[in-house]
Order: sequence, then structure tokens, then C-alpha cells
Amino acid sequence: MTEITKEILDEVLKKDGLAIIDFYGVYCGPCKMQLPILEKLSEEYSNVFFGKCDVEEHSSIASKYGIVALPSILIIKAGQIMDKLQGLQPKKTLEDKIKEYS
Repeated sequence: MTEITKEILDEVLKKDGLAIIDFYGVYCGPCKMQLPILEKLSEEYSNVFFGKCDVEEHSSIASKYGIVALPSILIIKAGQIMDKLQGLQPKKTLEDKIKEYS
């Protein structure tokens, strides 16, 4: 998974494909449980971009997208935010979202 910076996010928003961005905090227990789920999905869905964004390091990005709960996941397709999920998400929910927006 790619660590998101403003520049990387700008590039992601220009692409037509599906992107999943995980907003996390290093201190956040549920965030630590979410990461392995997303890493597994990134192996299974190579056509989807997976990124992670540390909200402390990149607070301006988190603020821009209204991230108020951790973890939060943005699902982006062709530069448009399709969905925002808050809290720990099971693998099946994320797989369903990938299939829905692919």
C-alpha cells in the first residue's frame, strides 16, 4: 500500500480506476486491525489502487475530505468520491464495495 501525500492523491484523482484510501492514526487500535485486511485485498485486487494516509502527518488532506472518525476509508473512482466508510470494515464489506464500483 502506498503512503498518501498530497501529490500522490492528486495523481490518483486524475486516474479512471478505482482507489481505496485508508485514513488512519498510528495510535488507533481499530486502524491497526484494518491495515492487514486492506493489504490482503491489495494482493487480491491488483487492478485497484490502495493507499493509506496518516491523519496526523497529513491533517490537511484528512480535513479536506471531512475525516472525523478513524479508521475511515474513501472509495474513489475516476476522481469522484463514491463512498466513505467509517470504523473498522470487514473484508467482505470492502470486497462488496470493490465489486459495486468496479
